[in-house]
Amino acid sequence: MKKSDQIPSDDLNRLHDTIESLQSRVEQLEAKMVALESSPIMRYIVKDEEDETGDADSEETRKGIESAIGEHGFAWISSIILIFFVVFLMVLFQKNWGSLAATMSGLAASAVVFLLTLLLRKRFSGQVNRIHTGILMLLYYISLRLHFFTDDPLIASLPLSLIILAIPVVIQFVYALKRKSQFLTGIGLIMLIAAGLCSDVTEIILFSGAVTTGLSIMLLWRNNWSQQVYFALFLVYLNHVLWLFGNPAGGNDFVIREVAGYNLLFLFGYGILFSLGSILLLKKEQPVSFSISTTMWNALFFSTILALEVTTFYKKNYMLIFAVITVFSLGYSALLQLKGKHRFITAFYACVSFIALSITIYGYAGLPQSYLWLALQSLLVVSIALWFRSQIIVWVNTLLFVGILLFYLAKSPSLDTVNFVFAIVALLTARFLNWKKERLTLRTEALRNIYLLAAFFMLLLALFKAIPKQFITLSWVGAAAFYFILSILLRNIKYRYMAIGTLIVAILYLFLIDLKNMEVGFRVVAFLIVAMISLAGSLYYTNLKVKKKPEKDRDL
Repeated sequence: MKKSDQIPSDDLNRLHDTIESLQSRVEQLEAKMVALESSPIMRYIVKDEEDETGDADSEETRKGIESAIGEHGFAWISSIILIFFVVFLMVLFQKNWGSLAATMSGLAASAVVFLLTLLLRKRFSGQVNRIHTGILMLLYYISLRLHFFTDDPLIASLPLSLIILAIPVVIQFVYALKRKSQFLTGIGLIMLIAAGLCSDVTEIILFSGAVTTGLSIMLLWRNNWSQQVYFALFLVYLNHVLWLFGNPAGGNDFVIREVAGYNLLFLFGYGILFSLGSILLLKKEQPVSFSISTTMWNALFFSTILALEVTTFYKKNYMLIFAVITVFSLGYSALLQLKGKHRFITAFYACVSFIALSITIYGYAGLPQSYLWLALQSLLVVSIALWFRSQIIVWVNTLLFVGILLFYLAKSPSLDTVNFVFAIVALLTARFLNWKKERLTLRTEALRNIYLLAAFFMLLLALFKAIPKQFITLSWVGAAAFYFILSILLRNIKYRYMAIGTLIVAILYLFLIDLKNMEVGFRVVAFLIVAMISLAGSLYYTNLKVKKKPEKDRDL
């Protein structure tokens, strides 16, 4: 028998009624709670509780900031004050008892502070580390005072003083590596550069920059430290600028040097190491932004200093310098292309090589002869752009081509060969761009239109300058016929536009100029040929119109 059969039916009915009553009351309570939550009083209470919670979080944040300032900020302040204390203590001893006493007082004070840190290092490791950084900076300062910044040096020999000065620098780098700190590494780089500047010897100043560059790239390769590369870039090129202006940091006048020496080798060394290090010498792949930014900063600093040097030391023999830049930049861009690394940087170095090549051509050929080679350079650039599949190179080439062309038209005497070369190069470049636009992923016709427009005007100009006056109209009519033939062969409407434009110019020139100056016989021939070409064009367009299914122009 089931247990439910043992319970009387009246009890089951009462239990059912009780459950329904409880369910009804729960529903009523839920409805009242919804109404209460939506009331202004309840919203005020909830908001007050949220504000209290927010105040608590804000209080915790303030306590966190306060703790950070108290723990770390005061630790750095104490280290800085310690440095000033020892410095002034050494100055006091220097005035009263001489250089030896000043040095011993500085060493003694640093040793006492170091011994105190040994007692605190277990419980207050963060504070001790910051004090140790201050002690290392003090040791560097004390080593500097052995020979520099004093009228009574303890060590008169510059080489010996530099060897002693190298000791705290090496300790600083070892300490930075042990702590795995890029910040402490930056302090070591400053020490290294400052030592070179204090020596006031060209070889040492430039060598300190080379060592700084090498250490920065080595740390990038070994520890993947990227932030110190930016700092090293700034330090190294600043060091070179200070040397170039006579090393005012060493107490000299701010005057540009008269002798270049071998500094250019060091400058190229900085540029090459930073170029290779930021892209190729990486154990782990860095963000693309790192490679792009270091490349741009390196190029900016290098080119600025090189411009200063060229205008100062190499006004007559700068061509070889830019030829070297051309070879290196183009070779490096080809290497990056083969490795498939960073298309933007690959294109950037290629563009740098083209700009350097333009400067080299100008230096060797001079003006206006160099315009011929500068125009032909456009074909080389486009061919490399096709290999690299780079729109950037095409855009830069277009800017270079248009800039050179405008400068030629504005400043140079007209040369027939150059005029025709500009026109031919523009036509060929436009064809290349149209032929391989899928490879270059060109989504606009703007670049090609620029070259076609340049070809249109330059061919008119070339014929105008090269052809005798009585045949100018006929030559332009011939150019129009040439464009019409191209449009038919290539099934491209843009060449018909060029043909129409050229024919209109020829007709205007015929009526405005030739009627006054041309002999009667030439007028007859000119009018006949122009009429025939015009009629042929009219028949061609009429034929296109009357066709039921005209053959569409293709972009070949």
